[in-house]
Amino acid sequence: MRLLGLVCLGVFAVGAVAEASKARVASLQGARFLRDPQTIFTNPAHIHDLGEYFTAEFGGTANTDSPKAEGGMLLKKAGGKAGIYLGHMNATQSALRDGEGYFVEENPFEVTYGRGVWGASIHYSRNKKNTTNKGQKTLGARFGVAKTNWEVFTSVDVVGEAAKSASSESKLKYPSVNLGGEYQWGDLYLFTEGTYARSRQDMTSPVAKNGVGVDKKVYEAGVQDLSLSTKGRTFYYGASLKYDVLEKDVYSQYNFTVPVVIGLEQAITDWFKARASLTQNLLLGHTKDTTLTAPSDRKDTVANNTSASAGVAFSWKSFDLDAVVTGSTSGEISGNSLFTRAAATYSF
Repeated sequence: MRLLGLVCLGVFAVGAVAEASKARVASLQGARFLRDPQTIFTNPAHIHDLGEYFTAEFGGTANTDSPKAEGGMLLKKAGGKAGIYLGHMNATQSALRDGEGYFVEENPFEVTYGRGVWGASIHYSRNKKNTTNKGQKTLGARFGVAKTNWEVFTSVDVVGEAAKSASSESKLKYPSVNLGGEYQWGDLYLFTEGTYARSRQDMTSPVAKNGVGVDKKVYEAGVQDLSLSTKGRTFYYGASLKYDVLEKDVYSQYNFTVPVVIGLEQAITDWFKARASLTQNLLLGHTKDTTLTAPSDRKDTVANNTSASAGVAFSWKSFDLDAVVTGSTSGEISGNSLFTRAAATYSF
């Protein structure tokens, strides 16, 4: 199977080197076949495709900064692999809280362990700001299995509580659940994933009403073709169907899109790699936001969203540096600000 050879030679060739980061994920938009220190937050079993490493993602200190600093380490321990990661924000909880100004996570941490083909993790954060009457608590777990040509994964947020004042709080009504699976079929990579979360908020806007239910739903399924990939080169293209909705008792925001992706990672030398990718919605799809005033609250086709990204990776002995090329979004290469989203990884 050609794709399996590709996996051994290039895409997953991180058993000895943990070359991966937010920069790599951002440069290879939509690449679902990656297994690296960032994808363990989807499937913790990916730790078995990685070597022992320490990684640091550079960014701001505030929990609202983008990019935000985070990082961690992974080592062989207790007959398997164990790691700890600091600063990674829970995307589902952020989506439930951001719209109404509820307090998001501060100083989160995640502990991961796995043996054989399975991996599991627990993530937790707790904060209390007595000076502003704000606070939050988040507790969740992830579990996954990853074999050569297929994987399944799930995550559950058991606790999700946040406050924006002494009299206004948001609580997870039911555990939020994420469930997905991926399968390699020849040169094709098939994937599907869904997330559901429901919380209850005491709101002060857009209307004065207590106990407002908030639903977050995201479903996606698609396929990517890697038939043009060779040793030293990963080339992929594909499409998916994606439904993303945030519903409240008083309004809703939803998007139905058909994102198409094309991407390339090429080894130029044994110490330098270049990356580039392109994504855009294709023909179908619509958006609607009933928080807006009429007629802006009507259903529209998807606005222009063509996005190009480029990145680079430098390797020297056990040290790797990943970054996104700043000009990939502006179209201009500036010597004063050449790279962004930089990350450094050291492999033991």
